[in-house]
Amino acid sequence: MCFTSNSGHFRAVCLSIYAISVLYLALMAPFPVCAKPLDSQLSPIKEIARENLYYRWGDSPVNEQGVPVWAYEDVTSPGWQPVNGSPDLQKNPQKHQIMWLLTKLPEGRWQHLTLFISAVSQSFEMYSDHRLIYRSGEFRPSAGNKFLDARRHHIPLESISRTRVLLLRVYSGNSRPARILGSRMWLGSQMDITRRIIRVGSESFVLGFLFVFAGLLSVFVYLRRRSQKPYAAIGFGVFASCIGMGYLATSPVSQLFIESAIVRYYCSIIGFISFPIGLYLFLEQIADHRDALVRRLWQLHIFVTVLLVLLDVTNIKPMSEMGMPFSILLLFGIFVGIYRFSAGKASYGIESKILSIGTVILVLSGLHDVLISLRIIPPWHSLFLWGVLAFILSLAYVLESSFAQAQRRLEVYSKELEAKSEELEASNEKLEEYSQTLEQRVEERTRQLRAAQDQLIMREKMASLGNLVAGVAHEMNNPVGAIHSSADVANRGIRKLRVLLREGKASSSEMLRSLGLLEANNEVIATGSERIAKIIQSLRSFSKLDEALFQRIDIHESIDTTLTLLQHELRDKVSVIKDYGELPHIHGYPNELNQMLMNLLSNAIRAIEYQGIIRIATSTDGAEVMVKISDTGKGIPPDRLSRIFDPGYTGVGVGMGLGLSIVYNIVQKHRGDIQIQSEVGKGTEVTVSLPVEQ
Repeated sequence: MCFTSNSGHFRAVCLSIYAISVLYLALMAPFPVCAKPLDSQLSPIKEIARENLYYRWGDSPVNEQGVPVWAYEDVTSPGWQPVNGSPDLQKNPQKHQIMWLLTKLPEGRWQHLTLFISAVSQSFEMYSDHRLIYRSGEFRPSAGNKFLDARRHHIPLESISRTRVLLLRVYSGNSRPARILGSRMWLGSQMDITRRIIRVGSESFVLGFLFVFAGLLSVFVYLRRRSQKPYAAIGFGVFASCIGMGYLATSPVSQLFIESAIVRYYCSIIGFISFPIGLYLFLEQIADHRDALVRRLWQLHIFVTVLLVLLDVTNIKPMSEMGMPFSILLLFGIFVGIYRFSAGKASYGIESKILSIGTVILVLSGLHDVLISLRIIPPWHSLFLWGVLAFILSLAYVLESSFAQAQRRLEVYSKELEAKSEELEASNEKLEEYSQTLEQRVEERTRQLRAAQDQLIMREKMASLGNLVAGVAHEMNNPVGAIHSSADVANRGIRKLRVLLREGKASSSEMLRSLGLLEANNEVIATGSERIAKIIQSLRSFSKLDEALFQRIDIHESIDTTLTLLQHELRDKVSVIKDYGELPHIHGYPNELNQMLMNLLSNAIRAIEYQGIIRIATSTDGAEVMVKISDTGKGIPPDRLSRIFDPGYTGVGVGMGLGLSIVYNIVQKHRGDIQIQSEVGKGTEVTVSLPVEQ
């Protein structure tokens, strides 16, 4: 479906080219090339034939006024030989670089008498009435002379005398006979000459314009459909546009609009040396399978085209000297490209046959024009341009056929896609029903998982709380026992003093001994009470139950509180080294940070099997507070280090493995970071970074 517009465009291209070509032939056929002048009293255009030309090699001496002496001569002067049938014309035994031509203009009556000379690649001067009336090019080797091929010469002759003698001084720098003899020379009225140029050049001009139009339309189709990547269209457009630009630039009609020989020169050579790029690209894209050899052909031709243009622009090697190597490369590339395309299209037949017919017509028309130029067959009309037209029409047909096949395949694919779409729609309805129930199941399962996770975390916290309570109970048991024992001793001492005082047997020494015992017991009771109060205060600081949730925190106070509660595990086993720096207060949740420190310190203590050291260092960089807890325990194996924050992981074989997972969540909640480094047998270092401001 997406190719419908493309196919219609190219069908329109083919029909428009065909219709305009037929219309051109119908309009031009009734009128002979040698049309009569507009004014019936005027003479028709006359061509200066070779029979009326005389030549002589060498250059003329000049007189005192700087005018060549030979400009004063005529046909009767000695040294002049007729061009037609002269055996010495091709010899040039002295290798002269200058050749003179002389002719006497035919009689006739013309309005605005004009001499027209078609394109010639040589410099020349024209003399009449002993004076220079026209000059073209430079009489020396010059890069500027290469543009002479693109110049036609309109020379007004109204001011010449009745002698009607013209002399041409021609520069033949390569010591060969002047190629100007092969150029057409027409004499007639300016208007008739213009009409003749239009009629002779209209064929190449009209068809060249059609080729450019077809190429630009193809490029327009590509730009409209480039999302579908119709590269065959851009290949056809480049090919047709380059061919058309070349013929437009070389058509005599173009000189009526474009006087610059440089513009026509480069338009013609770029057009004629670039068209194979589009042809190879077209053949590669139209083939059933992308041919790497054809792709290399157009890539190579791009390189060759750029190289030839650069050599010509820089005057290192003009295009006129590269014609033969380029023609060989061109013939080889076109033969290989069309052969590979025909081989790839053998299973379809019609496209390769049409292209083969177009190629045969192109080759036969080119051969016909070559035989005419060699004078093997009599001249009547050039056919190569029409062969190019047939070839372009065959390419357009192949392109349109390719688009039509693509359209048919796309329609089949579209029907299959619609069927699959209906099946997919039914499946989507079932899937939507299932997804609704699935969402409910997922939500229910998520709630269950969250409840289970909350239960696991609560169990882990309860387990930690149980360990903490057991430790606190152990810590409080000693001072409570001491207080109980001291109170019992104090009671017995007081009863004894009462007995002694009642019986009147109390001596001063016994009184002093009893009072000393009471004082000692009182100190034990005071010390035990102070220890119990400190533990209770640490519990209150640890839980922070009576304070706001989010507040300023002294991290050192939290560390010391946690160490106090873990004192029963540290005693006689672990030495704690504190390396505190000056820290600012941070903002956070005190109970959660205490839980974090409790889990980290508990892990460090459990990692030390017998005797060891825990080092606690704090520092700050102004934006963050760093707490580094390192131990000399057994360490963590490298294969387990990446999993220590996973819920359920435990390296000690006790608990539910949620301790470090809880620590990680607390650090993340405070927008901090935690890093762990460990080496088996040497210990573990945990670094927690917490921002000062939240």
